[in-house]
Amino acid sequence: MKRLYRYYRLFNTTFLYEINSTLKKAKLTAFRSATIKIEYNPKKEFLTQFIEKNKFITMHYYDYQDYQEIKGKPFYMFISPKKLLDIQKVQLQNLSEKYSSKMQFGWTDDRYIAKDLGVSVKDVPISVYQSDRCIAKTKFRISDLEKIHFFEETETGNACDYDFWVGKKMKKTILGYEFSFAFIVVCLSINLFLRSKMSSPTVKVD
Repeated sequence: MKRLYRYYRLFNTTFLYEINSTLKKAKLTAFRSATIKIEYNPKKEFLTQFIEKNKFITMHYYDYQDYQEIKGKPFYMFISPKKLLDIQKVQLQNLSEKYSSKMQFGWTDDRYIAKDLGVSVKDVPISVYQSDRCIAKTKFRISDLEKIHFFEETETGNACDYDFWVGKKMKKTILGYEFSFAFIVVCLSINLFLRSKMSSPTVKVD
């Protein structure tokens, strides 16, 4: 364990131990957050496999090397121009407790990661979901991601065809507004054209 500790401390993974006289044998538990814990089962996997799978907590800050390790796996990443605000940390923590069983969670301010995900500087802050078959982005606030069903729609693939996902209901509303606006412009144009025709001076020839 000491050897593993020295290696995984590079990923900001913390190892703790306690002496519990009530236990009949030693056990290992990975805490991905304050409420998400996963107990190691030696019959299912090797110790190193278990630690490797759970080395990134739900609030992990990803540098470019860490990002390379999760590429191809389902993950959610909040890209921020600076360090997270306390309220953003709480919001991300709450989301991770609901969805981290389906994807990796974390955040970054690394511009190379942003570039690799197709995010420009002007788009930040932004939420990005990526898997081997989908990439979805939205500029909605973290607190609004559940309102627009971002995680459900990325899982089904419905949010993967948009530059910025705004949610089904909101998208319909926006499209409806755009159609109404275009219709009004066309009607006004026709009306002005007819009025100009009617008000044009006429010349009477005897």
